[in-house]
Amino acid sequence: MNDFDGQTWVAFSDLCGLKAMYEKNTEQAAQALDKFYNTVYDLQHDGNPVNSIVVSDCAVFWEDRTNCTDDLSILLEKVKSLHQLMLPDYLIRTTIAYGHFKYQGRLEMPRIRKNMIVGGAYLDAYANNDKIELGSIVIVKLPESTNFQNLSLRRECKVMIKTNCPAKGFYEYFWSLGNKSQMSGFLDRRKEIQNAIFQKLKDLYSEYEAN
Repeated sequence: MNDFDGQTWVAFSDLCGLKAMYEKNTEQAAQALDKFYNTVYDLQHDGNPVNSIVVSDCAVFWEDRTNCTDDLSILLEKVKSLHQLMLPDYLIRTTIAYGHFKYQGRLEMPRIRKNMIVGGAYLDAYANNDKIELGSIVIVKLPESTNFQNLSLRRECKVMIKTNCPAKGFYEYFWSLGNKSQMSGFLDRRKEIQNAIFQKLKDLYSEYEAN
């Protein structure tokens, strides 16, 4: 994998729930990591011009050509494949940002050898990952002076993207749906699940507070 230094799309994908898995069953957590590592490795070698590296329970993907503001479709398809291949056992949460990114394959210091990943796009994707829904793919930063409608995306990708948190300029890619008409029903179901969890937590606190 070649070193990279330029403007590009970067995705940060997190394996959800690993800490809870580890606390409950270390063998199960190890199996989850093994599947995650192998899946990312297989995707790295599928001929698609997107590079990747695994860092603990996360993976970083980047388009390996500079200034490719119109190649978001390639990255979306890559992370969609990751989400699909990890189901039904595990959920992935992915944030995507455009900006400066630098990857140096091997940085050597006394007694230390490691890969270096830096840049605004990586930091934007990383910092916003825990702000989005589990299992989702969300674009958190577009190229400067570009709005979503001006992006050159494949039609099958563009129609499956909807504004998420408009004030922040987030856009969610509904990777699991077969067509756009399913969006409303999916969002309603997701909201119902969130409300049910919230209600159960309220009931729990009320039960113990009363005693």
